[in-house]
Amino acid sequence: MTRLSKGLLFALGLLVFLASQISDEIPVCGERPLSVSVPDDYPTIQSAINNAVSGDTVFVSAGLYYERVTVNKTLTLVGDNWETVLDGSSMGTLIRVTADNVMITGFKLQNSGWKWGRAGVEVYDADICVIEDNFVYLTCHQIRLVQSQGSKVVSNVVSAPSKPFPQSAYGIRLENCTDCLVIDNEISNNIGGIHLEGTVNCTVRKNYVSQNSQGIRLYSPCINNKIVGNTVFNNTNDGMLVALPNNTTFLQNTFYHNNFINNSQPFIGEIAGCVWDNGYEGNYWTAYQGQDNSRDGIGDTPYVFGEERDRYPLMGRHGEYQVSHHERTCEVELICDFVVLDLHYNKTNDSNSTAITLKIESEAGNTLFCRATFPAELLGRPYSVEVDGSRNPDTMLNELSRSNSTHVVLYFTHSGSAHTIMLIGASTAEDQSPIIPYLVIAAVLGTGLAIAVLILWRGRRKHAKEHRP
Repeated sequence: MTRLSKGLLFALGLLVFLASQISDEIPVCGERPLSVSVPDDYPTIQSAINNAVSGDTVFVSAGLYYERVTVNKTLTLVGDNWETVLDGSSMGTLIRVTADNVMITGFKLQNSGWKWGRAGVEVYDADICVIEDNFVYLTCHQIRLVQSQGSKVVSNVVSAPSKPFPQSAYGIRLENCTDCLVIDNEISNNIGGIHLEGTVNCTVRKNYVSQNSQGIRLYSPCINNKIVGNTVFNNTNDGMLVALPNNTTFLQNTFYHNNFINNSQPFIGEIAGCVWDNGYEGNYWTAYQGQDNSRDGIGDTPYVFGEERDRYPLMGRHGEYQVSHHERTCEVELICDFVVLDLHYNKTNDSNSTAITLKIESEAGNTLFCRATFPAELLGRPYSVEVDGSRNPDTMLNELSRSNSTHVVLYFTHSGSAHTIMLIGASTAEDQSPIIPYLVIAAVLGTGLAIAVLILWRGRRKHAKEHRP
């Protein structure tokens, strides 16, 4: 077979492959759509759900809908960025989910009426469901999961009228759930912010819980739940640890890196069984009055409240921030006694250095401190600190012994107020010589091209010799 024939066969094969890929994207005539719309296709949300099949997406346009719906098949129910308002007319639960793999997003849910079994969203005996980016207001149980496994409650705003109780509500409640996640929600003005009851292996992370009667409430039985990185602010109590009648199983529920700020009273503790650190770091408590003579961001003595004890209380707020470095996401962890408004990673005016820059809010006259933990690839040694554009001789900077080959831990203090703080380090080898990888690639490609040309030249030469007259 000649080279031309081989080339034609290759081109034909490529066309067949591309055609097969394209055909997967072209709908077959008569095939049902994968989504339906309210009110364009159906006048009500429930009628759209009833006529949809498993796997469909139901889009609900902006507007006010006086409905209470049940989702009893695998669907994605999408509202229009909180402009889709579902009102229960004080008659009961607004959205009840009884099927696995359901997603509810983009709704404002209101007015369930005040009764124990009523909710904004209730997931009942259904697994792997996602309740994300909804605004839930004026419902009894704002978001409630019952007997659910592997479900997620993510980035919702949950609120109630500030007064009076008991017209306010219960925030996010998990009952008899396993492996569920509650993350990045804002919860305010409820009797209780986040409730766990009968839960196993659930995670409550990075939620903002404010102005509730109790911040985070755990009811027995609760086993091996993790409450990490939450801010519990301006509540009456930090939370409650409650023993339900006839069941006192309460084991390895772990709290760490939480910020308990300006809550009037500590946890109401009726049962032991919580661990208040991850083995070397605990939580930040504004009620803690201890010292940090070792200057590592951790109190020298435990924080004790009732029968409970945080062995390693943090001296400042804990925060985690993500930055981009050469198309990778890196995490910067801070413990500091000021408010961080913004954090970013950037080059400095000196081309040989990079910086982690903090925009902060602080009180005049205070001595600021910060402990920063970051990947070693971000900043190289030596390190320095600039405050509001200058290096102050009163600023102290130490690298702590917890630094290792992958991560750096820096601790610094500064006397006085500040607006911008820069942690500066030398550019790493990857930053200083970004052209090197391209030169390597170019060298490899060039070598490959040279070899290919040489093979082709030798082949033509051999062909010429064989066909020499």
